[in-house]
Amino acid sequence: FLVLAYLALSGLGIIMVYTASAPGLEAQGIDPAFQMRRHAIFVIIGVVLFMAISLIEGRTLRALSPIVYLGALAGLVIGRHADNLRRLRAGTEHRSP
Repeated sequence: FLVLAYLALSGLGIIMVYTASAPGLEAQGIDPAFQMRRHAIFVIIGVVLFMAISLIEGRTLRALSPIVYLGALAGLVIGRHADNLRRLRAGTEHRSP
């Protein structure tokens, strides 16, 4: 039952992304369905990961949770650092007082 609710909400999200982004993309001369396809790909990846992780036993997930947590923190730090470097190279770094 929970999977059906997830799929329904994901489908609604895909439709909402299309309706919100299509006019702006079309005005820029870009395919209006570009963002919708991109969002649909992420939904499919999410469904596959959801199904794969649901097959792993709870004890194993609990044992791996500290490693996953530290990996997520490292990803956030690295991503933030890379974003700051990109902004510095583009000359758009703004610092608040």
